[in-house]
Amino acid sequence: MTVLDQAASKRYEVDECLDLARWDLHELGQSAYDARSARHGRLAFYIYNQHLNYTNICSNACRFCAYSRRKGQADAYVMSLDQVRTLLQTRNEEPIREVHIVGG
Repeated sequence: MTVLDQAASKRYEVDECLDLARWDLHELGQSAYDARSARHGRLAFYIYNQHLNYTNICSNACRFCAYSRRKGQADAYVMSLDQVRTLLQTRNEEPIREVHIVGG
């Protein structure tokens, strides 16, 4: 049984997740769609989350990104751990299920 065959019946282990990186993206997407459809039909579910951009300093210089800054630019920032805590505590009463951490 392949990792894709198991999608409808169990959660993946870490090593199985890493194995998914080798699959064809369209085949993997179709498998995920089929597994979701088998469980939930046409219902859709959403996760209430918080995006946390702890820094906008980046060295990649992607041409499409208007967000990143170089270290030393006037509007470049790095949040301290206390700033991160404060930001997350402002959302403490909300039903957040995940924090999506992005930076640099």
